[in-house]
Amino acid sequence: VLQENGKSLLRIRDRGQGFSEDAFKRAFDPFYSESEEGLGLGLPHARTTVEAMGGPITLRNVPEGGAEVEISLPA
Repeated sequence: VLQENGKSLLRIRDRGQGFSEDAFKRAFDPFYSESEEGLGLGLPHARTTVEAMGGPITLRNVPEGGAEVEISLPA
């Protein structure tokens, strides 16, 4: 968590394989999941909540490997 340019940023990173091309396109679609155990509701719900609070949620793969989700909210 950090403050940057008048925004509060929360970055969540894992060390997995990162997002596939399909996941980048569909990650916020309800009921889409690349995991057999996943319901596909986490990211769509997070996006709705974060946007209602005035900020975006973004996804990216990191050079060291893994994926990162960033939530940015007005400070």
